[in-house]
Amino acid sequence: MSITPAFPSGVTQQQLDSALANRMQIITYIGTGNDSASNPVSVTFRFAPKIFWLFSQNISGDAGRFGDATGNGRTVIPAISLSTSFTLYAGFSSTGDAVQCKSYGKLSNDGKTISWYNSLGTNGYYIFNREGATYMMLGLA
Repeated sequence: MSITPAFPSGVTQQQLDSALANRMQIITYIGTGNDSASNPVSVTFRFAPKIFWLFSQNISGDAGRFGDATGNGRTVIPAISLSTSFTLYAGFSSTGDAVQCKSYGKLSNDGKTISWYNSLGTNGYYIFNREGATYMMLGLA
């Protein structure tokens, strides 16, 4: 049995793919262990997403889960909550503990790049940038 995708009348697969390309993008990155203000984590999309959703790929005890193992972290960030200057508690965080994670986040002027860091110097542990770990971020317009 084959399944034929259903598209609105007159819309082709190519047209649909083209429309989605400017509304949704998944970016994969490998953690570097950096998490300082002088070397923040940055991810750039081909468009300005309205929402950023980050999840881990292969972290021990956390593989394939959205965000962190405990579910307490900040893994979904609406672009509207970010400014073009680094702001405390505006970055991604794998812990809900404000003492352990002083996460700062910002959005570029064109809205295509999100950047974040942790002021506590935890080698990327609390901000989804552990060295060698694979992460994925979904941007939706």
